[in-house]
Amino acid sequence: MIEAVLLAGGQSRRMGRDKASLPIDGEAQAARIVRLLAEAGIGTTVLGKNPVSGAAFFPDDASVRSPLDALRRFRPRAEFAFVLSCDLPRFDAGLAAFLRGRIDTHEAAAPFVDGFRQPMVALYRSAAFERIPEDATCPMGWLSALDARLVDEEELGPLANATRGANTPEELAALVGGA
Repeated sequence: MIEAVLLAGGQSRRMGRDKASLPIDGEAQAARIVRLLAEAGIGTTVLGKNPVSGAAFFPDDASVRSPLDALRRFRPRAEFAFVLSCDLPRFDAGLAAFLRGRIDTHEAAAPFVDGFRQPMVALYRSAAFERIPEDATCPMGWLSALDARLVDEEELGPLANATRGANTPEELAALVGGA
């Protein structure tokens, strides 16, 4: 069984406004991701500043300064947790099942797109949450500490676009404009 964990905290400094509330096809980006996951039968917990309709909510507190701080506080209930950020304008919920089919005996299955590992749109075994390094603030540190299966763009095919995040207005325009 897979559950999703949507990271919707942070300052969105480079975007200049809250990424979770950015409209994609007339729907707030975080709400769209939660809806798509629900349609695929995957329940979601939002970690962040504001709740999203249709999802459980675990609010950030003063101790949360990074995505890993938020994830350290979360305890998955399912065997697998699909961790994703709220800045995925071309998100496709089919990515969760696709990665589930690739994880095998590994602790994680993570896309490798545009020359980078994508730890914030990856599938993790629930036990991997116990291995989040206490001193790490970058998600790459967590992924590096795990036995992870990297899934490249060729294997992802059209799902590669579902892994591309938009941190700036220019990145958002490029991704949405290509939809």
